[in-house]
Amino acid sequence: MPNLIRIMADQEPDFHQKTVHLINSAFPEFAFHGAVINKYWRNLYDRFADYQFGLFDTASNEYLALGNSFPLFWNRPLEELPDGGIEWALVSSVEQNDHGTRPNLLCAFQIITSPNMRGAGLSYKAVEIMIDVAREHGLGPLIAPVRPNGKSEHPRTSMEEYLAWKRNDGLPFDDWLRVHIRLGGRFVRICQRSFVVENSIAKWREWTGMEFPASGDYLVPGALVPVTIKLESDHGAYVEPNVWTVHEVGKP
Repeated sequence: MPNLIRIMADQEPDFHQKTVHLINSAFPEFAFHGAVINKYWRNLYDRFADYQFGLFDTASNEYLALGNSFPLFWNRPLEELPDGGIEWALVSSVEQNDHGTRPNLLCAFQIITSPNMRGAGLSYKAVEIMIDVAREHGLGPLIAPVRPNGKSEHPRTSMEEYLAWKRNDGLPFDDWLRVHIRLGGRFVRICQRSFVVENSIAKWREWTGMEFPASGDYLVPGALVPVTIKLESDHGAYVEPNVWTVHEVGKP
């Protein structure tokens, strides 16, 4: 494991610029074009910089992992967290901040590790640090609309069925889901409309390099579920499900 130190965004000038390479390496092109996330993500740094962190390797002088999160108020059972997933949570957080609502939990936005360090345990460390961030702010639990990356290899499998897949040791089939379970997280429900990308067919051609000769569902590399193309309305839609996951947070 490299010699890593935690650096918060409010401690580092140009933090986003110094960590954006991690984001660019993590997602397919179409994932950068969700209207809601594109409208609201800057609030992570403009309002909530003290919740964003990077894991900085002092030997290589680079960031090897990024963790983004934001505070949120929720006073209903966690099993009732909305279908809107990450989009609902981020919009709600910003609106609550506008109205001065005091948050009571932390919501994960994303955790990304450097491609050449995946499998080295950085994802575990990053989740543990995010739990620490929640504790330091007096928030808890940590909730996360988890994106099971391995689902992209099984896009026609429902998320319900995918969650039921287990290894011989009883742990989830998916790598990211295993991280959360091993760290004490629990799944509470699927959020079916966590992240949405909609645009013209020309844009989908541009983002994917694919042709869409007929209306229907298409398997796009990196997508967890098929993209629905409708030629008659010049419309392509991707509606991504995630998995609401909860980590309890102890007192400071």
